[in-house]
Parts: sequence; C-alpha cells; structure tokens
Amino acid sequence: MGFFSYLFGTGQHASKKTDINEYRYLSREKLLDLVSPLKVKTLSQKEEKMVEDVLLERLSHYNKISLENIRDILSALSKEHTISEIDAKYLYKIFEEYFSQDKQN
Repeated sequence: MGFFSYLFGTGQHASKKTDINEYRYLSREKLLDLVSPLKVKTLSQKEEKMVEDVLLERLSHYNKISLENIRDILSALSKEHTISEIDAKYLYKIFEEYFSQDKQN
C-alpha cells in the first residue's frame, strides 16, 4: 500500500505537494537567489544569466509565476541547448522545494 500511496500521491507526502498550476508571487531577489551559482554549481555565468533573464521577463509581465511556467521555460531552454537537461531538472527541483516550503504566497 505504501508504494501505491507514493506512486499516486495519496499518502502522507501528498499534503506536501504543491499545485504546479497555482500562480505565486516570487520576488526578483528570491528568483536571483534560487538561480545562484551557489545552488547550481554546473551552470556557467552565461547560462545562469539566460535563465534569470527569461524568468524575470515572465515575472515582469505577470508579477506571479507557477511551477508549470517554470517547468516549461526550463524545458524550452534545455531543448534549445541553452542549458543542460540535468541543470533544468535541478533548477526545477529548487523552485519546487521553495514553493512547497513557502506556502504563504
């Protein structure tokens, strides 16, 4: 039963899941902190700047962003070979953890 709870998100960990479609406020400073080279050591400065610019552009239009938006942006950057697929997944995980810890937004 534990395996299926994990697989389908119905167990005790399900309450920690964040709705990826929920739009949340994210400050410019926090975004820059989350994409910092201290968190993702494999990103070059050029890659870091590209990710920051694209996410900041999205934020400047709407002031809020969802995990789905972040996932789509990172996926597109990965498909364009702007960043590696591994870096995109790692960055998404960082945002996912932040969104799940910071529920008040």
